Formats: sequence, structure tokens, C-alpha cells
Amino acid sequence: MNSAALASVLLIPLLSAALLAALPDYNLTARLNVSAALLAFISAVMFFFVEASHGPSLLVDDVNKVGIVLTTLLSLPTCLYGMV
Repeated sequence: MNSAALASVLLIPLLSAALLAALPDYNLTARLNVSAALLAFISAVMFFFVEASHGPSLLVDDVNKVGIVLTTLLSLPTCLYGMV
């Protein structure tokens, strides 16, 4: 599997959570939250265009790909609703 797709799906939420916790402005953090959710969804969709492989402690098969994409897809309207 392309390690960039896997790293982005794992690191985008982690780094954005740390950044959002440090910023005080609500409007800015709401926009950054939606942007991070969109980036995570786009990187999750990349799983469908790369070959699935596994490492010693991580397996991403077709069922996991669908679960990751659905989870990131459901986070988008949740983040948008949080802006209201």
C-alpha cells in the first residue's frame, strides 16, 4: 500500500486535533476542522486507487477501506454541523 495514503489518514486527524486544541478563535478552528475532515476523506478515497498490502501489525483490506471511507465521510457533515 502506498504509505503516503496510510500516513495521511492517520496523521491528519492527529495533527489537526493538536492544532485545534491550541487555537482560541472559534470561527478559525471550525473552518480548519472542516478542512481537516475533507483532507482525511480525500486521503481515505486514495485507498481505492492503491494496492492493498499489509505490514507486521497493520492490515488494510477491502472491508477496512470501506470502513475508513465511511467514517471519514460521516465526519464531514458532523464538522459542518459544528460550524452552525
